[in-house]
Amino acid sequence: MLAVGGRLQICVALVSLLAVACEGDASTADTAPTSERDTPATVGATTTGAKAKATTGAETETDARTETDAGTETETETRCTPALKTSLARRSSWGPSAHVDVVDPDHNLDRFFAAWIDVVNGKRRKLRIAVFGDSNTQGDWAAAFLRKRLGAELGLGGHGIVGPGKPNPWYEHRAIRTRQGDGWTTYSVSPHSSRTRQPRGVAGMVGVGAVAGAWLEWRPARGIESPLPANERFSRAHIHYICAPGGGRFDVRVDRKRVRTIDTDCPEAAYRVADLRVPLARHRVRIFTTKPRVVVFGASFENDDPGVVIDGIGINSANYKWLLRADEHTFHAGLAARKYDLVILATGISMWAELDHYGLAAAFIGRFRHALGDDVSILVMPPGVWGNRKGERVWLRSHILRVVKEKREVAARNHTGFWNYFAAMGGKRALRRLMARKQIYRDLLHFPPITHAHMMHRLAAALDDAFAAYLDRNHIDCASADATAATANAEHGHHKQ
Repeated sequence: MLAVGGRLQICVALVSLLAVACEGDASTADTAPTSERDTPATVGATTTGAKAKATTGAETETDARTETDAGTETETETRCTPALKTSLARRSSWGPSAHVDVVDPDHNLDRFFAAWIDVVNGKRRKLRIAVFGDSNTQGDWAAAFLRKRLGAELGLGGHGIVGPGKPNPWYEHRAIRTRQGDGWTTYSVSPHSSRTRQPRGVAGMVGVGAVAGAWLEWRPARGIESPLPANERFSRAHIHYICAPGGGRFDVRVDRKRVRTIDTDCPEAAYRVADLRVPLARHRVRIFTTKPRVVVFGASFENDDPGVVIDGIGINSANYKWLLRADEHTFHAGLAARKYDLVILATGISMWAELDHYGLAAAFIGRFRHALGDDVSILVMPPGVWGNRKGERVWLRSHILRVVKEKREVAARNHTGFWNYFAAMGGKRALRRLMARKQIYRDLLHFPPITHAHMMHRLAAALDDAFAAYLDRNHIDCASADATAATANAEHGHHKQ
Protein backbone atom coordinates (compact mmCIF):
# COMPACT_ATOMS: atom_id res chain seq x y z
CA MET A 1 0.00 0.00 0.00
CA LEU A 2 1.06 3.67 -0.05
CA ALA A 3 2.41 5.55 2.90
CA VAL A 4 -0.04 8.43 3.28
CA GLY A 5 2.34 10.88 4.94
CA GLY A 6 5.61 10.06 3.21
CA ARG A 7 7.08 8.51 0.11
CA LEU A 8 5.01 6.35 -2.15
CA GLN A 9 5.59 2.72 -1.18
CA ILE A 10 4.25 -0.54 -2.55
CA CYS A 11 3.72 -3.16 0.13
CA VAL A 12 4.47 -6.33 -1.80
CA ALA A 13 3.52 -8.50 1.15
CA LEU A 14 -0.09 -7.50 0.65
CA VAL A 15 -0.05 -8.06 -3.10
CA SER A 16 0.79 -11.60 -4.17
CA LEU A 17 0.95 -10.62 -7.83
CA LEU A 18 0.62 -7.22 -9.45
CA ALA A 19 -2.15 -6.88 -11.98
CA VAL A 20 -1.57 -5.38 -15.39
CA ALA A 21 -4.15 -3.54 -17.48
CA CYS A 22 -4.17 -1.26 -20.48
CA GLU A 23 -6.33 1.84 -20.54
CA GLY A 24 -8.61 2.71 -23.41
CA ASP A 25 -7.34 4.63 -26.41
CA ALA A 26 -6.94 8.39 -26.49
CA SER A 27 -6.17 10.63 -29.41
CA THR A 28 -5.51 14.26 -30.06
CA ALA A 29 -8.91 14.65 -31.74
CA ASP A 30 -11.00 17.63 -30.70
CA THR A 31 -12.71 15.94 -27.80
CA ALA A 32 -12.92 16.89 -24.17
CA PRO A 33 -10.17 15.44 -21.92
CA THR A 34 -11.27 12.45 -19.92
CA SER A 35 -10.44 11.03 -16.53
CA GLU A 36 -10.17 7.24 -16.40
CA ARG A 37 -9.41 4.44 -14.01
CA ASP A 38 -9.56 0.81 -15.12
CA THR A 39 -10.63 -2.37 -13.46
CA PRO A 40 -7.37 -4.35 -13.71
CA ALA A 41 -7.15 -7.93 -14.92
CA THR A 42 -4.82 -10.35 -13.18
CA VAL A 43 -1.68 -11.45 -15.02
CA GLY A 44 -1.68 -15.16 -15.67
CA ALA A 45 -1.85 -17.84 -18.31
CA THR A 46 -5.63 -17.91 -18.20
CA THR A 47 -6.24 -14.15 -18.23
CA THR A 48 -3.44 -12.38 -20.08
CA GLY A 49 -4.84 -11.02 -23.32
CA ALA A 50 -8.44 -11.15 -22.05
CA LYS A 51 -10.41 -7.92 -22.26
CA ALA A 52 -11.97 -6.08 -19.32
CA LYS A 53 -14.43 -3.20 -19.18
CA ALA A 54 -13.07 0.06 -17.74
CA THR A 55 -15.14 2.14 -15.36
CA THR A 56 -15.75 4.53 -18.26
CA GLY A 57 -17.20 1.69 -20.32
CA ALA A 58 -14.33 1.58 -22.84
CA GLU A 59 -12.85 -1.78 -23.72
CA THR A 60 -9.31 -2.38 -22.44
CA GLU A 61 -6.72 -5.12 -22.81
CA THR A 62 -4.36 -6.61 -20.27
CA ASP A 63 -1.57 -6.20 -22.80
CA ALA A 64 -0.26 -3.12 -24.60
CA ARG A 65 -0.37 -5.11 -27.83
CA THR A 66 -3.00 -6.77 -29.97
CA GLU A 67 -3.50 -10.50 -29.79
CA THR A 68 -2.01 -10.92 -33.25
CA ASP A 69 1.21 -9.35 -31.91
CA ALA A 70 1.53 -12.12 -29.34
CA GLY A 71 1.66 -14.73 -32.05
CA THR A 72 0.50 -17.52 -29.79
CA GLU A 73 -2.57 -18.55 -31.75
CA THR A 74 -0.95 -19.07 -35.16
CA GLU A 75 1.15 -21.98 -36.29
CA THR A 76 4.55 -21.04 -37.67
CA GLU A 77 4.93 -21.44 -41.44
CA THR A 78 6.93 -24.56 -42.33
CA ARG A 79 7.66 -23.68 -45.95
CA CYS A 80 9.65 -20.97 -47.69
CA THR A 81 7.05 -18.35 -48.59
CA PRO A 82 7.64 -15.54 -51.12
CA ALA A 83 7.78 -13.04 -48.25
CA LEU A 84 10.47 -15.07 -46.48
CA LYS A 85 12.49 -15.38 -49.71
CA THR A 86 12.33 -11.61 -50.16
CA SER A 87 13.48 -11.03 -46.59
CA LEU A 88 16.41 -13.40 -46.95
CA ALA A 89 17.42 -11.87 -50.27
CA ARG A 90 17.34 -8.43 -48.63
CA ARG A 91 19.84 -9.48 -45.98
CA SER A 92 22.27 -10.73 -48.63
CA SER A 93 22.67 -7.13 -49.83
CA TRP A 94 24.59 -6.32 -46.64
CA GLY A 95 27.53 -8.32 -48.04
CA PRO A 96 30.12 -10.39 -46.17
CA SER A 97 30.94 -9.73 -42.54
CA ALA A 98 33.48 -11.79 -40.60
CA HIS A 99 31.90 -12.65 -37.27
CA VAL A 100 31.68 -15.07 -34.40
CA ASP A 101 28.86 -17.60 -34.53
CA VAL A 102 26.00 -17.79 -32.06
CA VAL A 103 26.39 -20.85 -29.82
CA ASP A 104 23.00 -22.41 -29.11
CA PRO A 105 23.26 -26.19 -28.65
CA ASP A 106 19.84 -26.39 -26.97
CA HIS A 107 18.12 -24.36 -29.72
CA ASN A 108 16.93 -21.79 -27.20
CA LEU A 109 16.60 -19.18 -29.95
CA ASP A 110 14.08 -21.29 -31.90
CA ARG A 111 11.08 -19.45 -30.43
CA PHE A 112 12.59 -16.14 -31.55
CA PHE A 113 13.19 -17.43 -35.06
CA ALA A 114 9.64 -18.80 -35.26
CA ALA A 115 8.34 -15.34 -34.32
CA TRP A 116 10.69 -13.85 -36.94
CA ILE A 117 9.03 -16.00 -39.62
CA ASP A 118 5.56 -15.04 -38.41
CA VAL A 119 6.39 -11.32 -38.72
CA VAL A 120 7.83 -11.79 -42.23
CA ASN A 121 4.75 -13.75 -43.30
CA GLY A 122 2.32 -11.22 -41.82
CA LYS A 123 0.94 -13.51 -39.11
CA ARG A 124 1.93 -11.05 -36.40
CA ARG A 125 3.00 -7.42 -36.43
CA LYS A 126 5.90 -6.98 -34.04
CA LEU A 127 9.15 -8.75 -33.19
CA ARG A 128 10.21 -7.46 -29.77
CA ILE A 129 13.77 -7.58 -28.46
CA ALA A 130 15.16 -6.30 -25.15
CA VAL A 131 18.84 -5.42 -24.73
CA PHE A 132 19.83 -5.25 -21.05
CA GLY A 133 23.24 -3.64 -20.61
CA ASP A 134 25.39 -1.29 -18.54
CA SER A 135 27.05 2.07 -19.21
CA ASN A 136 28.02 1.08 -22.76
CA THR A 137 24.31 0.52 -23.45
CA GLN A 138 22.73 3.47 -21.63
CA GLY A 139 23.51 5.86 -24.49
CA ASP A 140 21.28 3.68 -26.73
CA TRP A 141 23.84 3.51 -29.56
CA ALA A 142 24.04 -0.29 -29.61
CA ALA A 143 20.26 -0.72 -29.62
CA ALA A 144 19.92 2.04 -32.24
CA PHE A 145 22.25 0.36 -34.71
CA LEU A 146 20.67 -3.04 -34.08
CA ARG A 147 17.25 -1.44 -34.82
CA LYS A 148 18.64 -0.05 -38.05
CA ARG A 149 20.22 -3.32 -39.16
CA LEU A 150 17.32 -5.65 -38.32
CA GLY A 151 14.78 -3.04 -39.33
CA ALA A 152 16.21 -3.09 -42.86
CA GLU A 153 15.23 -6.78 -43.04
CA LEU A 154 12.01 -6.84 -41.04
CA GLY A 155 10.70 -3.28 -41.07
CA LEU A 156 10.63 -0.70 -38.28
CA GLY A 157 7.96 -1.26 -35.66
CA GLY A 158 8.90 1.70 -33.47
CA HIS A 159 11.55 2.88 -31.05
CA GLY A 160 10.59 0.89 -27.94
CA ILE A 161 10.69 1.77 -24.27
CA VAL A 162 12.24 4.93 -22.81
CA GLY A 163 12.79 5.47 -19.10
CA PRO A 164 10.77 7.81 -16.84
CA GLY A 165 13.37 10.58 -16.91
CA LYS A 166 17.15 10.79 -16.62
CA PRO A 167 18.62 8.88 -13.68
CA ASN A 168 22.02 10.32 -14.64
CA PRO A 169 23.37 12.78 -17.26
CA TRP A 170 24.58 9.99 -19.57
CA TYR A 171 21.23 8.26 -20.01
CA GLU A 172 19.96 8.96 -23.53
CA HIS A 173 17.87 7.48 -26.32
CA ARG A 174 18.62 8.18 -29.95
CA ALA A 175 15.09 8.84 -31.26
CA ILE A 176 13.02 9.79 -28.18
CA ARG A 177 14.55 11.91 -25.43
CA THR A 178 13.36 12.79 -21.93
CA ARG A 179 13.16 15.99 -19.92
CA GLN A 180 11.91 16.46 -16.38
CA GLY A 181 10.97 19.46 -14.28
CA ASP A 182 11.31 20.38 -10.63
CA GLY A 183 9.63 17.91 -8.31
CA TRP A 184 10.14 14.94 -10.63
CA THR A 185 12.86 12.47 -9.56
CA THR A 186 14.12 9.44 -11.47
CA TYR A 187 15.79 6.47 -9.76
CA SER A 188 17.43 3.36 -11.22
CA VAL A 189 18.77 0.05 -9.95
CA SER A 190 22.32 1.37 -10.43
CA PRO A 191 24.47 1.41 -7.29
CA HIS A 192 25.15 5.08 -8.12
CA SER A 193 21.46 6.02 -8.01
CA SER A 194 19.83 7.65 -5.00
CA ARG A 195 17.96 5.22 -2.79
CA THR A 196 14.19 4.98 -2.85
CA ARG A 197 11.59 2.54 -1.61
CA GLN A 198 9.82 2.64 -4.95
CA PRO A 199 9.79 -0.53 -7.07
CA ARG A 200 11.71 -0.27 -10.34
CA GLY A 201 10.06 -1.36 -13.55
CA VAL A 202 11.17 -3.43 -16.52
CA ALA A 203 13.52 -0.63 -17.65
CA GLY A 204 15.23 -0.76 -14.25
CA MET A 205 13.91 2.68 -13.34
CA VAL A 206 11.11 4.51 -11.60
CA GLY A 207 10.07 8.15 -11.86
CA VAL A 208 8.20 9.86 -9.05
CA GLY A 209 6.11 13.02 -9.20
CA ALA A 210 6.29 13.95 -5.53
CA VAL A 211 4.56 17.32 -5.75
CA ALA A 212 1.81 18.94 -7.77
CA GLY A 213 3.29 20.56 -10.83
CA ALA A 214 6.08 18.00 -11.29
CA TRP A 215 6.38 16.97 -14.93
CA LEU A 216 8.10 14.51 -17.25
CA GLU A 217 8.30 14.80 -21.03
CA TRP A 218 9.21 12.45 -23.90
CA ARG A 219 10.04 14.26 -27.13
CA PRO A 220 11.60 13.55 -30.53
CA ALA A 221 15.37 13.90 -30.73
CA ARG A 222 15.33 16.73 -33.25
CA GLY A 223 18.75 18.11 -34.09
CA ILE A 224 20.55 15.34 -32.19
CA GLU A 225 22.63 12.75 -33.98
CA SER A 226 20.53 9.66 -34.56
CA PRO A 227 21.11 6.72 -36.88
CA LEU A 228 17.38 6.17 -37.28
CA PRO A 229 15.30 9.40 -37.43
CA ALA A 230 12.31 7.42 -38.74
CA ASN A 231 11.79 6.10 -35.20
CA GLU A 232 11.19 9.63 -33.95
CA ARG A 233 7.67 9.21 -35.36
CA PHE A 234 5.10 7.09 -33.55
CA SER A 235 1.37 6.47 -33.52
CA ARG A 236 1.11 4.69 -30.16
CA ALA A 237 2.57 5.60 -26.78
CA HIS A 238 2.20 3.21 -23.85
CA ILE A 239 2.75 4.81 -20.44
CA HIS A 240 3.65 2.28 -17.72
CA TYR A 241 2.70 3.28 -14.17
CA ILE A 242 1.48 2.06 -10.79
CA CYS A 243 -2.07 2.49 -9.54
CA ALA A 244 -2.34 1.95 -5.76
CA PRO A 245 -4.06 3.22 -2.58
CA GLY A 246 -3.18 6.86 -2.00
CA GLY A 247 -1.78 7.29 -5.50
CA GLY A 248 -1.67 10.63 -7.26
CA ARG A 249 -3.17 11.98 -10.46
CA PHE A 250 -1.60 13.26 -13.66
CA ASP A 251 -2.62 14.83 -16.92
CA VAL A 252 -1.31 13.49 -20.21
CA ARG A 253 -0.55 16.22 -22.73
CA VAL A 254 0.25 15.48 -26.37
CA ASP A 255 1.79 18.42 -28.23
CA ARG A 256 0.72 20.71 -25.36
CA LYS A 257 -2.88 19.57 -25.52
CA ARG A 258 -4.38 17.72 -22.55
CA VAL A 259 -5.88 14.47 -23.84
CA ARG A 260 -6.39 12.47 -20.66
CA THR A 261 -6.33 12.63 -16.87
CA ILE A 262 -5.23 9.46 -15.10
CA ASP A 263 -6.08 8.84 -11.46
CA THR A 264 -3.64 6.38 -9.85
CA ASP A 265 -5.53 6.02 -6.56
CA CYS A 266 -6.82 2.41 -6.66
CA PRO A 267 -8.13 0.01 -3.96
CA GLU A 268 -5.29 -2.44 -4.72
CA ALA A 269 -1.83 -2.04 -6.23
CA ALA A 270 -1.82 -2.75 -9.96
CA TYR A 271 0.60 -2.30 -12.85
CA ARG A 272 -1.09 -0.23 -15.55
CA VAL A 273 -0.35 0.62 -19.17
CA ALA A 274 -2.12 3.65 -20.67
CA ASP A 275 -2.44 3.32 -24.45
CA LEU A 276 -2.39 6.63 -26.31
CA ARG A 277 -3.12 6.60 -30.04
CA VAL A 278 -2.11 9.57 -32.17
CA PRO A 279 -1.54 10.28 -35.88
CA LEU A 280 1.82 8.96 -37.10
CA ALA A 281 4.19 11.91 -36.60
CA ARG A 282 6.72 13.38 -34.18
CA HIS A 283 4.95 14.21 -30.92
CA ARG A 284 5.74 15.50 -27.47
CA VAL A 285 4.10 13.56 -24.65
CA ARG A 286 4.13 15.18 -21.22
CA ILE A 287 2.98 13.92 -17.82
CA PHE A 288 1.90 16.76 -15.52
CA THR A 289 1.28 15.89 -11.88
CA THR A 290 -1.93 17.39 -10.51
CA LYS A 291 -2.01 15.35 -7.30
CA PRO A 292 1.27 14.17 -5.65
CA ARG A 293 2.59 10.60 -5.47
CA VAL A 294 2.62 9.62 -9.15
CA VAL A 295 4.83 6.60 -9.96
CA VAL A 296 5.81 5.92 -13.59
CA PHE A 297 8.14 3.25 -15.06
CA GLY A 298 8.58 4.68 -18.56
CA ALA A 299 6.83 4.77 -21.90
CA SER A 300 7.13 2.70 -25.06
CA PHE A 301 6.69 4.21 -28.53
CA GLU A 302 5.58 2.26 -31.58
CA ASN A 303 3.88 2.65 -34.95
CA ASP A 304 1.24 0.53 -36.65
CA ASP A 305 3.62 -1.01 -39.19
CA PRO A 306 4.94 -4.57 -38.86
CA GLY A 307 8.58 -4.78 -37.87
CA VAL A 308 11.17 -4.98 -35.12
CA VAL A 309 10.95 -3.08 -31.82
CA ILE A 310 14.06 -3.04 -29.64
CA ASP A 311 13.98 -1.87 -26.03
CA GLY A 312 17.45 -0.56 -25.18
CA ILE A 313 17.69 -0.88 -21.39
CA GLY A 314 21.04 0.48 -20.23
CA ILE A 315 21.77 0.98 -16.54
CA ASN A 316 25.03 2.52 -15.32
CA SER A 317 27.23 -0.16 -13.61
CA ALA A 318 24.48 -2.77 -13.97
CA ASN A 319 25.20 -6.41 -13.22
CA TYR A 320 22.96 -9.30 -12.21
CA LYS A 321 23.04 -8.27 -8.56
CA TRP A 322 21.85 -4.73 -9.23
CA LEU A 323 19.33 -5.74 -11.88
CA LEU A 324 17.72 -8.04 -9.33
CA ARG A 325 16.98 -4.95 -7.22
CA ALA A 326 13.99 -4.34 -9.48
CA ASP A 327 10.89 -5.47 -7.61
CA GLU A 328 10.08 -9.00 -8.82
CA HIS A 329 6.32 -8.49 -9.12
CA THR A 330 6.65 -5.14 -10.89
CA PHE A 331 9.31 -6.55 -13.22
CA HIS A 332 7.08 -9.55 -13.99
CA ALA A 333 4.14 -7.29 -14.83
CA GLY A 334 6.30 -5.13 -17.09
CA LEU A 335 7.55 -8.21 -18.96
CA ALA A 336 3.97 -9.42 -19.31
CA ALA A 337 3.12 -6.09 -20.96
CA ARG A 338 6.13 -6.03 -23.31
CA LYS A 339 6.29 -9.78 -24.15
CA TYR A 340 9.79 -9.99 -25.58
CA ASP A 341 10.63 -12.53 -28.26
CA LEU A 342 14.36 -12.25 -27.53
CA VAL A 343 16.19 -11.02 -24.42
CA ILE A 344 19.85 -10.03 -24.85
CA LEU A 345 21.87 -9.87 -21.62
CA ALA A 346 24.86 -7.66 -22.41
CA THR A 347 26.20 -6.75 -18.97
CA GLY A 348 29.57 -7.87 -17.65
CA ILE A 349 32.01 -5.01 -17.02
CA SER A 350 30.72 -4.68 -13.44
CA MET A 351 31.01 -8.41 -12.68
CA TRP A 352 34.26 -7.80 -10.82
CA ALA A 353 33.21 -8.38 -7.21
CA GLU A 354 33.53 -11.78 -5.54
CA LEU A 355 29.88 -12.70 -5.93
CA ASP A 356 27.98 -15.83 -6.86
CA HIS A 357 27.60 -14.70 -10.46
CA TYR A 358 26.20 -18.07 -11.54
CA GLY A 359 23.49 -18.00 -8.88
CA LEU A 360 22.63 -14.35 -9.56
CA ALA A 361 22.48 -14.98 -13.32
CA ALA A 362 20.20 -17.99 -12.83
CA ALA A 363 17.87 -15.90 -10.66
CA PHE A 364 17.71 -13.08 -13.22
CA ILE A 365 17.18 -15.44 -16.15
CA GLY A 366 14.52 -17.19 -14.08
CA ARG A 367 12.51 -13.97 -13.92
CA PHE A 368 12.20 -13.89 -17.71
CA ARG A 369 11.21 -17.53 -17.86
CA HIS A 370 8.62 -17.08 -15.13
CA ALA A 371 7.01 -14.16 -16.95
CA LEU A 372 7.50 -15.13 -20.60
CA GLY A 373 7.67 -18.93 -20.54
CA ASP A 374 10.41 -21.50 -19.99
CA ASP A 375 11.28 -21.48 -23.69
CA VAL A 376 11.76 -17.71 -24.02
CA SER A 377 14.80 -16.98 -26.20
CA ILE A 378 17.74 -15.49 -24.29
CA LEU A 379 21.15 -14.51 -25.67
CA VAL A 380 23.99 -14.01 -23.18
CA MET A 381 26.91 -11.78 -24.23
CA PRO A 382 30.14 -10.78 -22.43
CA PRO A 383 31.43 -7.20 -22.65
CA GLY A 384 34.02 -5.92 -25.09
CA VAL A 385 37.63 -5.10 -24.32
CA TRP A 386 38.62 -3.12 -21.23
CA GLY A 387 42.11 -1.71 -20.97
CA ASN A 388 44.35 -0.21 -18.34
CA ARG A 389 46.82 2.61 -18.78
CA LYS A 390 49.99 3.70 -16.99
CA GLY A 391 51.87 6.40 -18.83
CA GLU A 392 52.43 5.19 -22.39
CA ARG A 393 51.85 1.57 -21.42
CA VAL A 394 48.42 0.05 -22.03
CA TRP A 395 47.23 -3.50 -21.48
CA LEU A 396 44.06 -5.58 -21.37
CA ARG A 397 42.58 -6.11 -17.93
CA SER A 398 42.71 -9.81 -17.07
CA HIS A 399 39.33 -9.37 -15.37
CA ILE A 400 37.69 -9.33 -18.81
CA LEU A 401 38.98 -12.81 -19.69
CA ARG A 402 37.42 -14.19 -16.51
CA VAL A 403 34.12 -12.47 -17.26
CA VAL A 404 34.03 -13.92 -20.78
CA LYS A 405 34.54 -17.39 -19.33
CA GLU A 406 31.84 -16.81 -16.70
CA LYS A 407 29.30 -15.53 -19.25
CA ARG A 408 29.90 -18.53 -21.50
CA GLU A 409 29.35 -20.82 -18.50
CA VAL A 410 26.21 -18.88 -17.50
CA ALA A 411 24.77 -19.58 -20.96
CA ALA A 412 25.70 -23.26 -20.80
CA ARG A 413 24.26 -23.81 -17.31
CA ASN A 414 21.01 -22.03 -18.15
CA HIS A 415 20.67 -23.50 -21.67
CA THR A 416 20.55 -20.11 -23.40
CA GLY A 417 22.21 -18.84 -26.54
CA PHE A 418 25.70 -17.28 -26.32
CA TRP A 419 27.47 -14.79 -28.57
CA ASN A 420 31.05 -13.85 -27.77
CA TYR A 421 31.02 -10.08 -28.16
CA PHE A 422 34.61 -9.91 -26.88
CA ALA A 423 35.87 -12.31 -29.57
CA ALA A 424 33.83 -10.55 -32.25
CA MET A 425 35.55 -7.29 -31.29
CA GLY A 426 38.91 -8.90 -31.88
CA GLY A 427 39.71 -10.55 -28.56
CA LYS A 428 42.99 -10.05 -26.74
CA ARG A 429 44.65 -8.15 -29.58
CA ALA A 430 41.83 -5.68 -30.17
CA LEU A 431 42.78 -2.95 -27.69
CA ARG A 432 45.64 -1.32 -29.60
CA ARG A 433 43.82 -1.60 -32.92
CA LEU A 434 40.77 0.14 -31.45
CA MET A 435 42.99 2.86 -29.99
CA ALA A 436 44.75 3.43 -33.33
CA ARG A 437 41.40 3.74 -35.11
CA LYS A 438 39.89 5.91 -32.34
CA GLN A 439 37.21 3.29 -31.79
CA ILE A 440 37.55 3.33 -28.01
CA TYR A 441 37.49 6.34 -25.68
CA ARG A 442 40.47 7.37 -23.53
CA ASP A 443 39.06 5.54 -20.51
CA LEU A 444 39.70 2.30 -22.50
CA LEU A 445 36.26 1.13 -21.45
CA HIS A 446 33.56 2.93 -23.43
CA PHE A 447 33.03 2.97 -27.18
CA PRO A 448 32.00 5.67 -29.69
CA PRO A 449 29.05 5.22 -32.07
CA ILE A 450 31.17 3.82 -34.92
CA THR A 451 32.25 0.85 -32.76
CA HIS A 452 28.67 0.11 -31.75
CA ALA A 453 27.69 0.24 -35.44
CA HIS A 454 30.35 -2.32 -36.37
CA MET A 455 29.50 -4.63 -33.48
CA MET A 456 25.75 -4.58 -34.06
CA HIS A 457 26.33 -5.35 -37.74
CA ARG A 458 28.33 -8.39 -36.64
CA LEU A 459 25.67 -9.45 -34.13
CA ALA A 460 22.94 -9.13 -36.78
CA ALA A 461 25.06 -11.18 -39.20
CA ALA A 462 25.49 -13.87 -36.54
CA LEU A 463 21.72 -13.91 -35.92
CA ASP A 464 21.14 -14.13 -39.67
CA ASP A 465 23.34 -17.22 -39.87
CA ALA A 466 21.68 -18.79 -36.83
CA PHE A 467 18.32 -18.10 -38.48
CA ALA A 468 19.50 -19.78 -41.69
CA ALA A 469 20.56 -22.81 -39.62
CA TYR A 470 17.10 -22.83 -38.02
CA LEU A 471 15.47 -22.88 -41.46
CA ASP A 472 17.70 -25.73 -42.56
CA ARG A 473 17.08 -27.71 -39.36
CA ASN A 474 13.33 -27.35 -39.85
CA HIS A 475 13.50 -28.23 -43.56
CA ILE A 476 12.38 -24.77 -44.70
CA ASP A 477 14.22 -24.59 -48.01
CA CYS A 478 15.14 -21.02 -48.88
CA ALA A 479 18.63 -21.93 -50.05
CA SER A 480 18.31 -20.27 -53.46
CA ALA A 481 17.36 -16.93 -51.93
CA ASP A 482 20.13 -17.20 -49.36
CA ALA A 483 22.90 -18.41 -51.65
CA THR A 484 24.47 -15.01 -52.17
CA ALA A 485 24.90 -14.35 -48.45
CA ALA A 486 26.13 -17.88 -47.74
CA THR A 487 28.72 -17.75 -50.53
CA ALA A 488 29.96 -14.32 -49.47
CA ASN A 489 30.37 -15.37 -45.86
CA ALA A 490 32.14 -18.60 -46.84
CA GLU A 491 34.63 -16.67 -48.94
CA HIS A 492 35.28 -14.11 -46.21
CA GLY A 493 35.58 -16.74 -43.50
CA HIS A 494 34.03 -17.29 -40.05
CA HIS A 495 35.67 -17.25 -36.67
CA LYS A 496 34.39 -20.30 -34.85
CA GLN A 497 34.47 -20.49 -31.05
